[in-house]
Amino acid sequence: PVLDFIGASLRKNGLKVLPKDVSSGKTNGDVRYYYPEDKPNAERIKNIVSETLLNSRVNRSGIKPPMRVLYLGDRYSYVPRGNIEVWIPQLQKLVPPVEQQAAEMTRPEYKK
Repeated sequence: PVLDFIGASLRKNGLKVLPKDVSSGKTNGDVRYYYPEDKPNAERIKNIVSETLLNSRVNRSGIKPPMRVLYLGDRYSYVPRGNIEVWIPQLQKLVPPVEQQAAEMTRPEYKK
């Protein structure tokens, strides 16, 4: 569902969204671009995705993922110009651990 929210938000902002591709690659949240002239669009996309994730019904934690813009053109020169990838982390990993407290065990008193 979160990917659908992001796709809809990007389309609403006039961007063409290709079909999603789920990857097992690791990320903390990246917007990846491959040509220097695509950096302004990558920054714009990062802002849209960050706000969408923050306001998403799926992100119950209210935590804004640390999205970053990442240039990978020096490693992947075969990617078509204008293609920008959005890598989303698993949202449940963003929730800070809650300190567990020992629960007091009580036994109800029965009156005879």
